[in-house]
Amino acid sequence: MTIIYTRILGLIFLSELHGLRFILGLSEFIWAFTLALPGDTFDRPAYAVMAAFMPEWIWAWLFIFMGICQWLIIYLQDYHSKFAIVFAGCNSVFWWFVVLSMV
Repeated sequence: MTIIYTRILGLIFLSELHGLRFILGLSEFIWAFTLALPGDTFDRPAYAVMAAFMPEWIWAWLFIFMGICQWLIIYLQDYHSKFAIVFAGCNSVFWWFVVLSMV
């Protein structure tokens, strides 16, 4: 069981998923852009949990930060540093929260 657990963690946090990292960065920039547009995106019922947690503008800045980090890791080819590994874990939790809060 420990071997399976170690291999799964290795696949998630230590593999070189450049394309996925690029697409995640792009989607984070798109989210930031749409949240920065005029209007009240968080007035929709699907975003009630996100709106209760933080204001829309903070979410926009958070998405920009995440997108910049994703693309910097790709640009610097810094896939296995402690920062990249911790960031992958934090980004995973971030996206889990975003997706599950809309269910």
